[in-house]
Amino acid sequence: FEFPMDLEIFPLLPFKKAGQVFAIAFYEPGTAQSNYYKLTVTGKEALPLVGAQTVNCWLLRIDYAPGSYATFWITDKTREVVKMREYFRGRYRYKVRLY
Repeated sequence: FEFPMDLEIFPLLPFKKAGQVFAIAFYEPGTAQSNYYKLTVTGKEALPLVGAQTVNCWLLRIDYAPGSYATFWITDKTREVVKMREYFRGRYRYKVRLY
């Protein structure tokens, strides 16, 4: 799979409990081959939304390399990625779904 597909592929994983581990091969355009990346279900969390609402989410962590990782918040009921926080080269990058 190509890396830009992560938001579409991760919600399809069969989460059942914290501690589950998956391995998915991703291809980065311009590289010679795809690499496998480890994804771990690290737990569940009530993610705060606007208007004092919350949504229950699974937390999925992908490790790209030592010191480089991302956490995805995937809704429990509808399986949508609503937030992503990525750490790379000493900085954080976010993706947030707007309602």
